[in-house]
Amino acid sequence: MIFTLLTGLPFSSPAQDPLPPTIRFITVDTLTGNVIINWKNESPAGVKKYVVYEGREGSDPLVADPIDTLDVASTSYIHNSNAAASRPVAYTVASIYADDTSPLADYHFTIHASVRYDSCRSSLIIDWTPYIGWNDDLIAYNVYIRAGTGEVFKIPSLSPSIRSYKFKDVIPYTEYWVLIEAENRDFLSSMSNRVSLVTNRAIPPSYINADYATVTGDKSVQLSFSFDPVTQVNDFVLFFGRSIDNIIVPVAEFNNPTSGSINYTHQVFSLKKKNYYQLAAVDQCPEKNPLKKSNVASNIILEASESELIVNLEWGDYEEWPAGVKYYNVYRVTNGTNTEKIDSLNFGVNSLSDNLEFLRDGLEIINDKVCYFIEAEENDDNIYGIKGYSRSNTVCIFLEPEIFMANAFTPDGNGQNDEIKPILTFRPDEYYFAVYDRWGSIVFETTDIDEYWNGDINNKKDAPPGVYIYYLKITTSGNIIKEKKGTITLFYP
Repeated sequence: MIFTLLTGLPFSSPAQDPLPPTIRFITVDTLTGNVIINWKNESPAGVKKYVVYEGREGSDPLVADPIDTLDVASTSYIHNSNAAASRPVAYTVASIYADDTSPLADYHFTIHASVRYDSCRSSLIIDWTPYIGWNDDLIAYNVYIRAGTGEVFKIPSLSPSIRSYKFKDVIPYTEYWVLIEAENRDFLSSMSNRVSLVTNRAIPPSYINADYATVTGDKSVQLSFSFDPVTQVNDFVLFFGRSIDNIIVPVAEFNNPTSGSINYTHQVFSLKKKNYYQLAAVDQCPEKNPLKKSNVASNIILEASESELIVNLEWGDYEEWPAGVKYYNVYRVTNGTNTEKIDSLNFGVNSLSDNLEFLRDGLEIINDKVCYFIEAEENDDNIYGIKGYSRSNTVCIFLEPEIFMANAFTPDGNGQNDEIKPILTFRPDEYYFAVYDRWGSIVFETTDIDEYWNGDINNKKDAPPGVYIYYLKITTSGNIIKEKKGTITLFYP
């Protein structure tokens, strides 16, 4: 770098020029921001004073402005100025004789450091200007970093050609300070200005609560989340995973919700597997980095088995409400819509046996398909004032109806034993009952399980006494087909 000097000072002819002092280093006092200039006292006898100059900002060619005159015994000077905090500053020194002034010493420039926070990559980008004045004697730069009130971290011995450094894994909302040190072959050093910043990011919601994950269909999980609407972050991403430690797959994005709640239904491949969810407030970086996450929400998996009308239910825990699970409520569904809570169990109890003999023996014939689901209920002390409920998948068991058939009846209208039909313990999905005479002609048929044969021939006339053949075919809800044949004796007392 070549500088043309305009000082306004008279100079002698080159052959008679006295030697200027040699500047050893200039450095910034990292506590005060002042600049310290240090030089060798090598001038011959006759030197009366030293004059310290500062390079004028923005001048091209560089203009040197005198800032102070010092006694000949001085070899250093402190410039009370904050200019080095905002830019590299040039300094030089000249010797003053009784009747002459030396040329200016070679300029030395302070190092100016700056730092930027890349929140998307959690990094500090540290840049600095070169130390000018040592030329080839400059051997390395050292970077010093401190987070908060912690220990100073040193990145040593960076090449003199390097002017930037990326410091990774920066902690958000933390004050960092940075400074640069240049070293030369004579073990001299020069410090830059000390620059600091706070790694501020947009403030996410103070809380995000996963209210519930509840099963609403054969392959759908409905999710509800509540969050603090007082937030600087307005973008959210819903993450999904198959294990509680690996919830990383984004399934939905929500931009600028203002109500403080988000609802979403996730279509899944199977409800026989556990599905885990978290809602995260994210930054505006391309990677959409999570700034705050909710608690985990997951579906409950219920399994059922049946043997001799004893149904055994087992289920996994709901994970994971802030207040934990209070109860597991167990529901039985009969006839498709008749839902009844059959028990309420404390957290830690994950199984139940249900005896269905009373359904078989009841006056009403119920469907052969009996279903169950579990409802988890959150404890009452959720710190956000939210009480969650989560419903499991619905499991159904298919009961095989028993068939009972009388072998005679008397349709004489006396109100006793006047009609006949098969008696089933449970109502099947499909039903067909027919009666034939001795020649194979149908005298009665129905697909209504509640309809009786009252002894008429196709609802036209009374059937004569005798032996008739019946045929019954049922198809259960579990797709099991049962057939039964036999005889009926019709007589009139």
